[in-house]
Amino acid sequence: MPRILIVDDEAELRESIGEYLTKHGYEVEMAENGHAALEKTQKTQYSLIVTDVKMPHMTGVGFLSMFRLSNKTT
Repeated sequence: MPRILIVDDEAELRESIGEYLTKHGYEVEMAENGHAALEKTQKTQYSLIVTDVKMPHMTGVGFLSMFRLSNKTT
């Protein structure tokens, strides 16, 4: 079953998207910010990451950049 990570600082939006995806057969995990999402991605592999672009402390783009750097193989 595909596992999806939803990253958004708005709890209501996270829950709404998560509920929809769960009803359609996806395994969903959530993170309230980029830092929490980075921690989750170090422990779990996801088929898809859906992230908000504008979040406090770390933008979605910043999170994805850090994610790519932490998963880069040399």
